Amino acid sequence: MRAEGHAKAEPTLGELKARISELESEASEISRIKRELLEQQSLLKKQNLKVIRKSLDLADIKRDFEDRTLDLEATRAELKGQNVKLVRKSIELADIVREFEDQHFALEISTRELEESRERFRNLVESSSDWVWEVDRKGVYTYSSPKVEDLLGFSADEVIGKTPFDFMLEEEIPELREVFSRAAENQEPIERLENTGLHKDGYHVILETSAVPIINSEGVLLGYRGIDRDITESKRLEAQIRQTQKMEAIGQLAGGVAHDFNNLLFPIIGYADLLLMKTPPDDPIYKDLRAIQKAALHGKDLTHQILAFSRRQVLRMEVIDLLNVLENFEETLRRTIRENIDLRISSRTHDTANIRADISQIEQILLNLALNAQDAQPHGGDLRLKVTTRSAQEVPADVSTEIPTEAFVVLEVSDSGCGMEPETLNRAFEPFFTTKGKDRGTGLGLATVYGIVKQHGGYITVRSKIPCGTSFFLYFPLATGTTRNNDEATEDSTSKGAGTILVVEDNESVRDVVCKILRTHGYTVHEATDGKDCLERVTDEGLSFDLLLTDVIMPRMNGKKLYENLAKDFPNLKALFMSGYPENVIATEGILDSATNFVHKPVSAKNLLSKVKSLLMENQ
Repeated sequence: MRAEGHAKAEPTLGELKARISELESEASEISRIKRELLEQQSLLKKQNLKVIRKSLDLADIKRDFEDRTLDLEATRAELKGQNVKLVRKSIELADIVREFEDQHFALEISTRELEESRERFRNLVESSSDWVWEVDRKGVYTYSSPKVEDLLGFSADEVIGKTPFDFMLEEEIPELREVFSRAAENQEPIERLENTGLHKDGYHVILETSAVPIINSEGVLLGYRGIDRDITESKRLEAQIRQTQKMEAIGQLAGGVAHDFNNLLFPIIGYADLLLMKTPPDDPIYKDLRAIQKAALHGKDLTHQILAFSRRQVLRMEVIDLLNVLENFEETLRRTIRENIDLRISSRTHDTANIRADISQIEQILLNLALNAQDAQPHGGDLRLKVTTRSAQEVPADVSTEIPTEAFVVLEVSDSGCGMEPETLNRAFEPFFTTKGKDRGTGLGLATVYGIVKQHGGYITVRSKIPCGTSFFLYFPLATGTTRNNDEATEDSTSKGAGTILVVEDNESVRDVVCKILRTHGYTVHEATDGKDCLERVTDEGLSFDLLLTDVIMPRMNGKKLYENLAKDFPNLKALFMSGYPENVIATEGILDSATNFVHKPVSAKNLLSKVKSLLMENQ
């Protein structure tokens, strides 16, 4: 307060100037700040305008947002509804997916099973013994199993694109084409149709064709699916069985006829022999008697041939050397065949060619084959007979299979004649089949050969080619043992004999001629009508005798039973059996062993007397 009482001191000029300078600086700063404020104000106005504009824009945006929000809410509501539907559809879709997955799994299983089935089918088809094939509606192969190569020699690729007719026998095609066309037209299956296929190597194969039509859902024929089976071997066996049955039937017929026929021939031959023995050759009736004898013997031979091819004749088996038989029979063959046939016999064995056989039947074989060769060479030619021995490994498989033996004696009979057609060759051994003209052959020659060979346990084959000739191959099991001596001297059987013979025969004509032949040659003869009658006479009349000559098949008591009954009282009794029945019938009576003395009716007087005399001499 004291200071206010004092007067202020006056500022100095320098202080004033400094103050003024400070004020100027402050004014300048204020001006600057003012300018900045103005600038900021101007800028704020501008920004405010922008803010206002943005506020307006924002208001528009807000309104648009609000509108969109409303739309979104509506859309959301709509979506919510659609979502419900979508959930439902998703559930349905899930079910569909699951079902699809199940079906897909099932399809995979079915596909796998189908592939396995196809593989099984393929394996079955390819391993089948039958040829499986398919053809289209035009008959062109679209599929062929590999088996065709085994059947016909062609590969499956070679077959596809061709037709069945490309592999068939030409002469069968028209008929088979008609069969196939008719089946296709009616959409019918083809069942077991036999046809002949042509192998790639040229030979024939017998086929059995079966097929079913392939038809689409519209009923249109697309082709055929089928199989071919090789029945060549079964047809061969079938033919063989038919041949056997035919031979059996003929044999039964022959056996039924043979006995009666032989009994009819026996008296004719016997009485002719007796009359010829009493008649001088220069007597005018002698020639007539020889004609009767010849005709009767021809009937006897015919009966024997029938029994031969039916394998029912009686055989007297013994071990013989086949080469010796040929050599001994050579002269007979040369006298039989024409001179313009060049006959030669040869052998390719250093060992014996022994077989077990009936020598007369082997000679019959040689005679029949020689005559057959002669007929095949009307203008002359060659006839070759060759004997060889072969092991089982050296003969055809068919032979060694049918005849289980280690070694064979083979007789080859070849000619240089005209040869045979295949059809003729297939029927060569058929009874009564002949290519000769009327009255020139019975058709029994080769059938007889066949029957004799079979009855000897042998096998026969034939090869023939036009015009190169024919060769027969006869296979007999090689036999062991000694051969008989064919050089033994025989006494004159027609000389007077001595002794008592008991003749037992139910056929009166046969009994009469036998008794007359024996009595004519000095024998004492007792006769009986059958076994029972014989025993009664022996008992009642006290008959004694040196030899029993009896029929085999008789009513009331057969020959064997009769002999057994008589042997009780006559332990050293010799017996000679005779019969006109075939071997199979006689065999049932049990008298066809090697120790049995037997003659087959009809027998010539000379042979009967020879057999009787030899037996009586054994008792001396």
